[in-house]
Amino acid sequence: MSDFLAKKCINFQTVGGEGGSSFSSYKEDGSLVSRMEVWTDENRMRGIKVYFSNTKEGYSFKDKGFMYGKEVGTKFEYNFAPGETITNFSIYNTKFEGKFYVCSFKFTTSLGKMFYPKSFNSVYKEYPMEFGFGAFVGIGGRFSEAIDSLGFYFIKEAKKFKLSNVVYDKTKFSAPVVKKIVNMPFTNNSETNQSYDYKYSYSPYHEKIWSISSGFRKNYSLTINAEVPVVEAFADANKASASWKFTQETINNFSYSYAQQVSRNYPVFVAPHTQVNLDMTYYTGDCEFPYYGYVTLTFDNNETFSFYATGTFKGGNSSQVVSTMTSTPVSASGKPYGQSEVNVEFVNYEKMAA
Repeated sequence: MSDFLAKKCINFQTVGGEGGSSFSSYKEDGSLVSRMEVWTDENRMRGIKVYFSNTKEGYSFKDKGFMYGKEVGTKFEYNFAPGETITNFSIYNTKFEGKFYVCSFKFTTSLGKMFYPKSFNSVYKEYPMEFGFGAFVGIGGRFSEAIDSLGFYFIKEAKKFKLSNVVYDKTKFSAPVVKKIVNMPFTNNSETNQSYDYKYSYSPYHEKIWSISSGFRKNYSLTINAEVPVVEAFADANKASASWKFTQETINNFSYSYAQQVSRNYPVFVAPHTQVNLDMTYYTGDCEFPYYGYVTLTFDNNETFSFYATGTFKGGNSSQVVSTMTSTPVSASGKPYGQSEVNVEFVNYEKMAA
């Protein structure tokens, strides 16, 4: 037995008979089975073929696959999504002309799909199988004119789960949307300073959710090391604007959601014979797009196994509140004249959440 099978895979189990010749196909480099083709007749499973992913280029079918048995009978096919794992698994045997064979197997996956290539007329017995973490790295067993026995190679259960090297499609962003809180003038025709406390309301939120094709066990220690897209407001030439920005984060949960209703007073100072226009805004942005990255499993023996997985990221947030104060001189009658002065100020998050 190779070190890979001994240290990183569950004990190999087969169902079926002892006839035919032995076969075994598995990968040690992080490739998973990406496609299966199965042939069955009325009584037995006649053939099986597996393809493997390419860890550097995602999922492709550049290899010719590994074929065992015969292409005889009804053909069944299953294509795995990158990183899709198995969450329930059984193999069925049958007896034909005095010998035991495999007649079928059935599995469900982390994406909620099922594959069940079966021999319709055979009398069979079901054997629920262990599947460890469910990362499917190969098949083995015995074959001749049919599949005499069959087993799957699975990566064992882990204690740690890490998602890293996350890559998004950054072309799929919509521009941030400006949200107006208030646009209001304050006019002071007197000879003395005036001040006001303007009461405003604001609803900040932040959401980030990763789905992942491999699924996740809640009892694992989880780390996500990824860039997170956020909307950030900034000032340019005395004007407020916003754009998407990526920040590198280390997170211990596949989802985060924050929302709060905030009501605050904002001070407005108005000098004599001046009109101040208060413009308060913030920006929001929401995004949803696919990503790919690498899952690294760490086992109790501190060995690791990494494979390519995909998912969908959904996120969005609101920016800080931006206050733009435009001060313009006014005449005794209250009409604006002369040159205006603009001051852009970012309202502090900590003050708002206090």
